[in-house]
Amino acid sequence: MEYEWGLWIAEFERLLQKMYWSSVVVHLETELSGIHTFTWNSGDESHYPNDTSLNIRCEWQHELGIAPRCG
Repeated sequence: MEYEWGLWIAEFERLLQKMYWSSVVVHLETELSGIHTFTWNSGDESHYPNDTSLNIRCEWQHELGIAPRCG
């Protein structure tokens, strides 16, 4: 998924252009890149179909696993 994420976001934003919404959140967790949270805000009260403005705020979080210590 990490390698196709840019394509997925572009297609998702094309879908958002056609919908009514105020805010949208997508959570993605992958083994290689950790946890990503993407939030789209309309900037106004809501987004209307075919409105050209899309505001995005991207938050990235990566959790590292800690191996247990022996001995």
